[in-house]
Amino acid sequence: MFKTAYASGFDNILKQLPTVICSAVGELKKSGKFSGLSEIRLRAGMYQSLTVNGENLIISDDGKLGKNVLSPLILDEKAIGDIVFKMCSGSVYSHAEELKKGYISQSGIRIGVCGKGLVKDGDPSGFLKYNSLNIRLPHHVASAADELLRYIDKNGIEKVGGILVVSPPGYGKTTFLRALASRLSGGFYSLGKFMASRVCIVDEREEIYLPEAFEKGFCDVISALPKAYSIEICTRVMAPDYIVCDEIGSDEEAEAICASATRGITFAATCHGNGIEDVSLKKGIRSLFERKIFNTVCELSLNGREHTCIIKNAEREGSIRIC
Repeated sequence: MFKTAYASGFDNILKQLPTVICSAVGELKKSGKFSGLSEIRLRAGMYQSLTVNGENLIISDDGKLGKNVLSPLILDEKAIGDIVFKMCSGSVYSHAEELKKGYISQSGIRIGVCGKGLVKDGDPSGFLKYNSLNIRLPHHVASAADELLRYIDKNGIEKVGGILVVSPPGYGKTTFLRALASRLSGGFYSLGKFMASRVCIVDEREEIYLPEAFEKGFCDVISALPKAYSIEICTRVMAPDYIVCDEIGSDEEAEAICASATRGITFAATCHGNGIEDVSLKKGIRSLFERKIFNTVCELSLNGREHTCIIKNAEREGSIRIC
């Protein structure tokens, strides 16, 4: 069974939410379903909900949960705005760059934001009003990448090479990547030999790194900066064996990865898509395959709560084909 540890900052997030929502989370703990909680969704004038094991449960005005409730909890725009203000520690300006990208990061947790946007000089500049929040709960599943780690042990780390993790949104890419990075930096086996690597985590949106996942090992973290810029910094000053980054795809990121790879650095990254054929249609990702930056692809699938990982390696004839 997977052992799950939630971000240590989750309790701090709860303190900034209305009491009735905290009560709903408490109901989950009493029922033993708390480990299945992945999102808290808040919407002005509509239902508030918890996503538990893939199901959306409505919060009632007395803190109960159900697929249908007689008296759903309704929050207005002011209540949503007050929550945003608290999550920005009373200074929305200090989170302006994040809000331009539609999120707030706090205590290792990302809060997605929607509302009425503000445009200055033709560029997005945050929000005038807030109407929806998506609090996504990162959690460390220590065994999430075990299938790949067994593959590394059997075939050798050199054969595995660069690793690209692919799946649609919500299928556990970041959880998989976190578990992999934790083991690469903390210790793993390759052809029966115990090894540990220097790992740099490029955590642009502060979603990958959780302190409890990296208590031991050789791991450095750079966060809240653009991926391409961070990759260049890590390459120049940290001399890592691996650079780990989430949700790559742009041409600029691809060029930064290629430049680092030519200096002997191996990459482990994720990308949104339904499979290798899908993501290879993206110009930046296609160039990384053509330059052999990624030798191994892990395609994740999800059936209910069961996660599956299909490993494809370029050295297995016909297993990786770029259309």
